[in-house]
Amino acid sequence: MLPRFQMVAGVALLLAACNTGPAPQAPASVANAAAGLALAPDHLQPIGSALRIDFGRAEAGTVAAVSRLVGAQPRARIPCSNGAGAAQRWANGLTLYFLREGLHGWRLEPGRGTSLATVDGYAPGQPVPAATGPYVFEADASGLTAINAGESCPLE
Repeated sequence: MLPRFQMVAGVALLLAACNTGPAPQAPASVANAAAGLALAPDHLQPIGSALRIDFGRAEAGTVAAVSRLVGAQPRARIPCSNGAGAAQRWANGLTLYFLREGLHGWRLEPGRGTSLATVDGYAPGQPVPAATGPYVFEADASGLTAINAGESCPLE
């Protein structure tokens, strides 16, 4: 006969493996993104999750969460030239701005590896949309070259 602890642990493991329903689905606009993260005007959205990484979240926790979601560590931490904070930059083109001790904005440029997009489906390289909404778009003749949201700072 199994000790009571082993039996309870076994039952708990079996119950944990049960699927009680479908997993939350990402909106169609982000379902095609290759990474586990989509960018919103005031937060970062893990794909397939109702949880969010809101503006104002501390740098250490944000960087750890984003690194897990995109499968890479930032390649550089760059101080703001005005002393207001710093930016963390990933090889995939994502830059997060940390001002006043929290996440306050992001910038998305073309990068290497896993591509990212906004929750509305905008990504670098696409045609320039007619309406910008809450985003600031930068473009050239080939299409979008960068997308920005929130606050940023000049980098050194």
